[in-house]
Amino acid sequence: MDTSPERFDRVAAHADYAATAHRPIALPNSVAVAVVAPAGFAAFAAVVCLIGLTIIIAIEPPLVFVVAFAALGAAAIGLGVAGAARGLAYYRAPIERRIAVVVRDRTHVFGGDEDARAATTYYVTLQARDGTRLEYTTHGELAGRVVTGDIGVAYVKSRTLVDFVRFDV
Repeated sequence: MDTSPERFDRVAAHADYAATAHRPIALPNSVAVAVVAPAGFAAFAAVVCLIGLTIIIAIEPPLVFVVAFAALGAAAIGLGVAGAARGLAYYRAPIERRIAVVVRDRTHVFGGDEDARAATTYYVTLQARDGTRLEYTTHGELAGRVVTGDIGVAYVKSRTLVDFVRFDV
């Protein structure tokens, strides 16, 4: 696999390289999935926790039961808020454009027992001109388009590869 600086120079000098600066990028997930869903979960958990605590206090169980229920409710709310914060940070992150070589791709499959579907996470490792390598998550369609050894313009948002334009150089 050729990761020489000259290959990066050939991409930068390519006639189509300038057009990649204005390429529209469609993000794979919507704001509703990344921000609203976790925030909605946090709100639902808060309502369930308030109703549950009201009922629990009315029946006067042992204090340890009240504390345990409140702790579980607080954990659920915290998970929802943390998920919404991660989603918001993702959507606020800029899309960075860089020339890179695909040096590795891999998948991680989990789940898939008799009661649940399997889920797959796709990863692509990119190497920059200076030799640094970073691994990014990506979506299945893009993972199917890139091949180890490809060089081109990578569009990265946070720790996610959102698009890749291949150059034959």
